[in-house]
Amino acid sequence: MYVNTRCGALLMESRQESCVPGPPNATGGTPFFSCGVWRRDKGQITTGHSNNGSNELPVKILQWNAEGVAKKKDALRNRLYKHKIDIACIQETHLTDKIRFSIRGYQCNRMDRAEGTKGGVIILVRNDIQAIEFIKDTNGNAEINDIRIALKNRELLVYNFYCPANKKLSLGAIDIPDAGCLILGDFNSHSQSWGYDEMDHRGEEVENWQIDQNLQLLNDPEDQDTFYSRRWRTTSTPDLGFATDIAKCTTRTVQDQLAGSDHRPIMLTVDLNMKQSLTYTPPQWNYKKANWSKFASRSDILTTRRNQHKAN
Repeated sequence: MYVNTRCGALLMESRQESCVPGPPNATGGTPFFSCGVWRRDKGQITTGHSNNGSNELPVKILQWNAEGVAKKKDALRNRLYKHKIDIACIQETHLTDKIRFSIRGYQCNRMDRAEGTKGGVIILVRNDIQAIEFIKDTNGNAEINDIRIALKNRELLVYNFYCPANKKLSLGAIDIPDAGCLILGDFNSHSQSWGYDEMDHRGEEVENWQIDQNLQLLNDPEDQDTFYSRRWRTTSTPDLGFATDIAKCTTRTVQDQLAGSDHRPIMLTVDLNMKQSLTYTPPQWNYKKANWSKFASRSDILTTRRNQHKAN
């Protein structure tokens, strides 16, 4: 069971260019709740300079497993302000309904774990971005919330995902549209595709889901590892990112360690103005669905024929 501490987000008129994070520059008007979103009366919102051009501003997203965010608030705030982060997807917040948490200039969309002292996810969204939050019910397994933001010319759907190793991944709970979607989080799964030496059953489940949903992995096996195990003194990458059509205009960079967490934060920049490159994308196959008996039979026949041809 999980607790949603806020079912909506502050809706502003437009996204500002070069806006310094801070409280929304709104005067007058009485906030009211409608359709899961906090709104202000039209005509009484002052948003400063807005970008009236045809191009979208790049969207900067921070992905981070905080391993407890309350005592790391100052460091997180400084990182958000320094890099002008638009959206932050944070896992393992360790927040409860008795802990207040806010960062000036950002809407806090929390999903706390009702039982236990760990887990929990939160999405921070700058106040000048239109946003609506949704929460997925996974029967106490993976923790998933998502935010839908309205840009100038299109919408962007961002999922924040966390699943401990002892819980089911619940990937079927994620509704993925054909376009404009990112899934970010800590999957606690192993695969050579994201830098591990072996694949476990969870990694196989994630890869099959990725192929079935036609998603592109944003991780590169050569990227810097994101997690350091103090117990085993090893590094790995449980922190993954997937995307639909916007993968080719999304860049991923592993940042320096933040506030003592064993997980490094990750910066993702979605530039919807980026021209689609004509570079070759390697095909992917779901080997689990292969007909291996037929493959073995055909291989035996072809090998026998080749050997007979050489003998003649």
